[in-house]
Amino acid sequence: MTARSVQRPEVDSLATVRILRELWGIDAAVRELPSERDRNYRAVAADGSEYVLKVAHADTTEANLAQQAAALRHVGEHAASVAVPRLVPAASGEESVRVSSASGSHLARVVTYLPGRTLGRINPKTAATLRAVGAAAGAVRAAMARFEVEGAPDDFSWDVRRAEATVAALAATMPAGPGKALLDRLVTRAAAALDEVRRDLEVHTIHGDMNDHNLIVGERIGVIDFGDVHRSWSVAEVAIPAAYAAFGFVDPIEPMAAVAAGAHRVAALSEADMTALVPIAVLRLAISVAMAEHQTGADPDNEYLAISRKDAWSTLSRIDAIPPYLAEARIRDACGLAPCRRSTSVAAWLAGARDRLHPVVGVALDAEAAAVIDWSVTSPEADHPAAAAPMERQIRRVEEAMTLASASVGVGRYGEPRLVYAAPEFAVETNRGPGWRTVHLGVDLSCPAGTAVNALYDGWVERVDDEALDGGYGPVITLRHEPEGSPAFYTLYGHLDGTSITLTQGAAVTGGERIATVGAPPGNGNWTPHLHFQVITDLLGIDGPFPGVALPDHWGVWGSLCPSPRDALGLPAAMVDAPRPDDEAVAGAQRRMLPPSQTISYRRPLVAVRGFGAYLYDGWGRAHVDGVNNVAHVGHEHPRVVAALRRQATILNTNARYPHPERVRYLARLAARFPHPLDTVFLVCSGSEANDLALRIARTVTGRTAVAVLESAYHGHTTDLIAASPYKHDGPGGTGTPPGTVKLPLPDPYRSPLGGDTGAHLAVVEDAFAENAPAAFIAESIPGVAGQIVLPDGYLRGAFAAVRKTGGIAIADEVQVGLGRVGSHWWGFERDGAMPDIVTLGKPLGNGHPMAAVVTTRAIAEAFATGMEYFNTFGGNPVSCAVGNAVLDVIEDEGLREHATATGRLLQDALGELATRFELIGDVRGAGMFLGVELVTDRAAKAPAPIQAAYVAERARELGVLLSVDGRHRNVLKLKPPLVFGDREASRVLAVLEEVLAEDGARSF
Repeated sequence: MTARSVQRPEVDSLATVRILRELWGIDAAVRELPSERDRNYRAVAADGSEYVLKVAHADTTEANLAQQAAALRHVGEHAASVAVPRLVPAASGEESVRVSSASGSHLARVVTYLPGRTLGRINPKTAATLRAVGAAAGAVRAAMARFEVEGAPDDFSWDVRRAEATVAALAATMPAGPGKALLDRLVTRAAAALDEVRRDLEVHTIHGDMNDHNLIVGERIGVIDFGDVHRSWSVAEVAIPAAYAAFGFVDPIEPMAAVAAGAHRVAALSEADMTALVPIAVLRLAISVAMAEHQTGADPDNEYLAISRKDAWSTLSRIDAIPPYLAEARIRDACGLAPCRRSTSVAAWLAGARDRLHPVVGVALDAEAAAVIDWSVTSPEADHPAAAAPMERQIRRVEEAMTLASASVGVGRYGEPRLVYAAPEFAVETNRGPGWRTVHLGVDLSCPAGTAVNALYDGWVERVDDEALDGGYGPVITLRHEPEGSPAFYTLYGHLDGTSITLTQGAAVTGGERIATVGAPPGNGNWTPHLHFQVITDLLGIDGPFPGVALPDHWGVWGSLCPSPRDALGLPAAMVDAPRPDDEAVAGAQRRMLPPSQTISYRRPLVAVRGFGAYLYDGWGRAHVDGVNNVAHVGHEHPRVVAALRRQATILNTNARYPHPERVRYLARLAARFPHPLDTVFLVCSGSEANDLALRIARTVTGRTAVAVLESAYHGHTTDLIAASPYKHDGPGGTGTPPGTVKLPLPDPYRSPLGGDTGAHLAVVEDAFAENAPAAFIAESIPGVAGQIVLPDGYLRGAFAAVRKTGGIAIADEVQVGLGRVGSHWWGFERDGAMPDIVTLGKPLGNGHPMAAVVTTRAIAEAFATGMEYFNTFGGNPVSCAVGNAVLDVIEDEGLREHATATGRLLQDALGELATRFELIGDVRGAGMFLGVELVTDRAAKAPAPIQAAYVAERARELGVLLSVDGRHRNVLKLKPPLVFGDREASRVLAVLEEVLAEDGARSF
């Protein structure tokens, strides 16, 4: 092995300035850059042009530098899509000039500086960026294949072909321990994988060091530092950047696969390359950590030597936990190849051998005797895991479905995303945060406990296990089959009766032989009695039962490893194979059919198909913490609310002309939660309808038409309410403030020139009312779309008094903030001691059911009764009132107002702490579960940061947290989740915010 000396040139900054001026004629300020052997200095000339002065290690010869220069020029000429530095000749015309330093004589040269940032400083490293890096690596690989290098040593220490010897030599000085054991294990495993394909790997000249500090992310991906050009396996040109791209990822294979996919599009990776890519990446990192451990002791002050050590060790540890063939399958999948090479052949054999296969259960198994049992995310029959439904309910549900269909067996489908996997073992940490394995890899055959379980085909017992945990397999048998004309494959039989198993590992079985019986809860993993049957093409070396469910993001890979059992069971595909959710198709169709004025949230829309508590789920069962859907006031699909709706809908639903006890009860209960004299309730269907009616009442009662509103307010979408909503009429497509609307300045304590001076703000209100006495002043108790503005103390109380003094009506819009959301009170106006004449409420009354109300005094209601009847067909129908009563029950019985206070305080305190670390946060405000985080690019100037706010909301959605943006400048993150949102959800939101606020998109100002 060629040992590298750690002694480097001793060149101070003054010397570099002199070298640049005297030898290159460049006057520049310099700053040293990290490097292993050489000294590199970034130089910024007076005219703004930028260069890098490179002072080489004393061992470097002119021939070495000539070779590097030739390689650099070659890539520049033959990989036009990749940016590379340009050599800048000295005044003498030479590309390299010898200079003297305290450490001796060294060769120096100057190259142009590539604008951009190193890959190691990019945050986050998106899939698009990593694919671009891969494409650049592929282009360099293709270019370097036509470049010959002379004089490269045969024992170059960074050549991955010699990694075993290199790591062994370097690790010889490492103390025994977990780190050394990890290196030994990974290098041995990688070498074994490479043994299968060594002869098929191309060898040619490579750049050889496209690590995360030699890749520049700019308008184009740039490559620097050609000092390690050597001959090696061609695919190492892709594997090396893939290795370093994985730094910082919980799942390192995902970024590696993105790099591989980008390279594959430019220059196709061979079958051998696919097998070799991850093992070579492992070898490169093993060399890196061994080199760092070896050399850091000799040169402890060298930043470059230690710069990647921690990340490399962490990445190696994570790769160690991933079965090698699974990693290869994911690389293949990313590149558009069949993840499992055997899968197609196994599936074809099963299809052709249906008449030679044996029934796997001892009951009739055909399309007529079977019934599909829907366990999917959207099944109204399937319990959500958080519902903690008793096992008896599950069993009864399956039995009822089978009885209804006159079926002898129930079929739980293959590839079906489900929410029933509640055991902690199904949780997985992913690069986007907590994930859940939800997609079923086998078929469930529901039949009575004790039903015979038979071997599908001749084979051997591969293993017998007992996964004794709630939600696990319970007793499980895995058989190996080696039929003629097919690769070997496996069948798995789970949820068995442990006492029925007499087979042991290695025992031969005959097709059709009884191997066990169907188990019963709790011994079968505590499931309803059924057989989980699965076809597996590769066991991946997993020590234990093979997984029966997969992460949605990895479904393509696991679905290839475990092909559909439809042919093995002799059942039609429509009965066995679950339909695949297609979010893009649904979102695209909705976009095409909706009018262009009706928008969809997020650039990558969330197709939510189920809700529960504070979570929304897509069709694959991916959970999203819901931080914005205040309409689901007591939690998505709260069981008590749903039960009340279902019960009343099965009895009667009719219009409000017929008195009904549910309505009487609801009217009394709702009115009782308001201060006297607010005692009369109009029931309507939406917040807009409520506000429209409130204005109509005010105009009728006062005989006036003008309406006073706050700047940036939004009160609804009817024609009158658009006129009363500056957020709309002053916004895009609006025509400005219409006649009859009195627009008052928003008393925003953070942004108003008057700050929180209540008296000054109220003086403005009184002046406006003196000039134009309105029929009503309508205001949200805490303005929402304006940016979750907490009004100055006493403002609402004083403004209501001011409008009443003119004979007008005070309207509190509680559509968003009412019904206990502020925690301390039922209604937001109560926080200020204000007394409105009319209060409007919206859909939170019905937890999403179309239900709203107008609450006023008996005197105002009587003044509105001019002879013209007010009637609302659906407002206050019996089903809506049953729902409304259930919502009130839940708020009281579950203590949700107190919960809102406690969780809101936790969130505000934690958000305030984040503001001490992130300059982007200008203000944190709100009450209870109604919070706003205002983002600014300059705290002193309070310059709005709408681009950054949009970035944070979009990235949070990618990480499974739903936030949205509001405010006059679209720069306020709003948090108004269901009231059941608790500490767990708050912790996840805060973790995501902390992560995203540190990313480039939130710091780009």
